[in-house]
Amino acid sequence: MESENFEPKWMKHIPNWALCNWFYAFFLANVIVAALIIFALLYLLITRTALKYLTPVTISLAILQLFVAGTNALFYYLICDRSLKPEK
Repeated sequence: MESENFEPKWMKHIPNWALCNWFYAFFLANVIVAALIIFALLYLLITRTALKYLTPVTISLAILQLFVAGTNALFYYLICDRSLKPEK
C-alpha cells in the first residue's frame, strides 16, 4: 500500500537545503541561548555581589532552560542532518 503524502504541490518546490538552513539557524540560536545561560550562571557564581540573586529557584530554572535549549539544539541539528540530507 502506498503511503499518502498530504504535502501541497507548492511546498514540494522548496529545496531540502533551504529547510536544512532554516533548522540549522534554530540550532545555532539554541546553542547561543545555552551558552548565555552557562555564562550567566558562572557570572552569578563568581561575582559576590550577585550571589543574592542566586537562589535555588533561579538555579533550577536556569538548569531547566539549559536542558530545553540543549534538547532543542540537538533535535534541530538531527532534523537537518538525518532527514533532509544537506548537499555537501
